[in-house]
Amino acid sequence: MAETFGNKDVPTSNPKDAVGVRKVAFSVLPWRVLHRVALAMLEGALKYGRHNYRAAGARASVYFDAVVARHLSDWWEGTDIDPDSGLHHIDKAIAGLMVLRDSMLQGNFIDDRPMLGPDDALDFEKLNKLAASLHDKHADKSPRHYTIKDSAKDEQDKASSASRVGLLAKQAALQALSKQLGFDRAAFGNAQSPKYGDTFPALNAPVAESANFDHVPLDSPANK
Repeated sequence: MAETFGNKDVPTSNPKDAVGVRKVAFSVLPWRVLHRVALAMLEGALKYGRHNYRAAGARASVYFDAVVARHLSDWWEGTDIDPDSGLHHIDKAIAGLMVLRDSMLQGNFIDDRPMLGPDDALDFEKLNKLAASLHDKHADKSPRHYTIKDSAKDEQDKASSASRVGLLAKQAALQALSKQLGFDRAAFGNAQSPKYGDTFPALNAPVAESANFDHVPLDSPANK
């Protein structure tokens, strides 16, 4: 007998291997996830006491609301970090399920799930057939499905719009300043700026020889 690890077939002729591979394998657990779940469990221990759920029990509805209605729903809606703890919502959800399952194994689980419905209430074979028929009905359509990546694009669009508003405000301020100082706008012309198009007058354009100013120059002795 041999098992494949990577691209190599490793024989399991060693008697210890032959017995060991048939036992509960902790090596299959994703430890980097468990390390973070341990942080979530630590938070609970610091708040309520370590293993308090083994003494007090766990109510089904409370943990359903905490895991599904809070942590998983917040994560699904795009919030990764729980603001109360600073931990990931998924880690918090896993910790909640671990507490709930431990309470079941302890025998003090409080089962307040709703009454059972008809046997066909959760007939997924029937529901999946209905879902397939909806796909077939709309097979000729190619709608765009939006994801969390579109949120980032929306933020970029907002930033771009805000930048445009800022540029327009600067333009208005420059125009007001030039009017206040008495610049003859016509003398400067309205040539296109290579960066902003015709959004701004070409303030760095050379002044025409015929330019007239009806104010005293700022560097005039009269202003000193």
